[in-house]
Amino acid sequence: MASLIRLSSKRKPGWAVQFTNSEGERRTIRLGTCGLDLASETKRKIEKLQALKAANEPPDAAIANWLAGLPDMVYDRLARVELVKARESVQLGAWLERYIAGRTDLKPSSRAKFEQVRTKLLGFFPTNTPIRSITPDRALDWQAWLRMVVISTSDDGKKRLLSEASIRGLCKDAKTIFNEAVYRELLHRNPFKRLVSTAIPAERDRFVTTAEIEQIIAACPNQGWRTLFALARYAGVRVPSESHLLTWDSVDWERGRLLVRSPKTERYVGKDQRLVPIIPPLMRMLQDAFDSAADGETRLVPMSDNNLRRNGRAIIQRAGLVPWGRVFQVLRQSAVSDFREKFPSHAVSQWMGHSERIEDRHYTIVADHLFDHAAGINARSKEAEEFSEKSAAKSAAFSAAVATSNRVQTVANNENGESLELEETANCTGFNAKYVDEDAGTRTQDPRLKRPMLYQLSYILVVADSVKVIE
Repeated sequence: MASLIRLSSKRKPGWAVQFTNSEGERRTIRLGTCGLDLASETKRKIEKLQALKAANEPPDAAIANWLAGLPDMVYDRLARVELVKARESVQLGAWLERYIAGRTDLKPSSRAKFEQVRTKLLGFFPTNTPIRSITPDRALDWQAWLRMVVISTSDDGKKRLLSEASIRGLCKDAKTIFNEAVYRELLHRNPFKRLVSTAIPAERDRFVTTAEIEQIIAACPNQGWRTLFALARYAGVRVPSESHLLTWDSVDWERGRLLVRSPKTERYVGKDQRLVPIIPPLMRMLQDAFDSAADGETRLVPMSDNNLRRNGRAIIQRAGLVPWGRVFQVLRQSAVSDFREKFPSHAVSQWMGHSERIEDRHYTIVADHLFDHAAGINARSKEAEEFSEKSAAKSAAFSAAVATSNRVQTVANNENGESLELEETANCTGFNAKYVDEDAGTRTQDPRLKRPMLYQLSYILVVADSVKVIE
């Protein structure tokens, strides 16, 4: 049992806890200046630590949380009396190097991301900062500092800062690094835990239509580029991580399927590869690529993966389109959206190699033609076109009728050869095309004359037929 002692010294007033260890030695732990309630609670915790040590059991959750919240000075006093293990004093720079070196499972791209996090952390915190001294408040300060980091400056002096998506990615990786420190009991809690690190949904304001991709394919300089664009748009293949691993053995010509290896998801069980349907436009492109492939060439895309984005934007511009930012990601998004219009989402997610949740958040696009279809714009446009053609035909017929009616006809009306000039009465009756139904072959009543237009025209025709027209 432990005892709570009131310290009466004027130089060091406060409380202390005394107890006898397993060897029968009396130990004293000074608590400093504090209230009686806090001192009594600390005494109970120390008694609990004594019991756990005697039973050779680790601290439970409540004791572990209490120990984690203790200041270093008080914790070191517990360690000196051998109630707890001494805290490992790990500096930030050493821990970051230790963590990255120990991640032998990282791919080069992932390792590069963690190197960027190390650079950004050491750009704000000194290298010798103890990781236990980094508080949630300091973590928030680091996030605010990231928003002011200048990554480049243009010729006109305009500064380019880190995007919100990049900042969230850095926060996510910092959480991962410090979660490992918590797991190794170097820390009790992760100071970066509360930082917002959820991925920002991709911008989905660009949908590449089949007409546009065919236009881009036609502008490609060689078959390799044509195949690459077709794979990205018609099969949703990731470029270059998946596209440049495809071989002709991956193509099932008979069943119309493409076996795609996925380095991005291979760490998940059963996600190292997937089958993607080969739609007719892609099948034609693959056949052309196979026919033109060099002898011994096994790859579908026999070209380097350097500068794909820059060269891809140049090809898009050559095709007469405005280049978009994420060249091949947008093509993959468009492929997913096309598939989801025709097939169930669980099938599309399996073909594309991601979950339905990720698909909804990052890949689907509401294309313009869906808005037009829902609003009936396509149908109305067709009706308007038909109406326009019909109106043009009627206008042409009307113009011809008016030209004929306004023509002065010279006829012989007697034996003396006197000429009679007749002006067709249709010009005087306000003849209008809207009272004519050319398709029905009849004429409706003119409301201004209150008599059938058919009579008016028939009268003129009778007169014309009753005389001889002089050539």
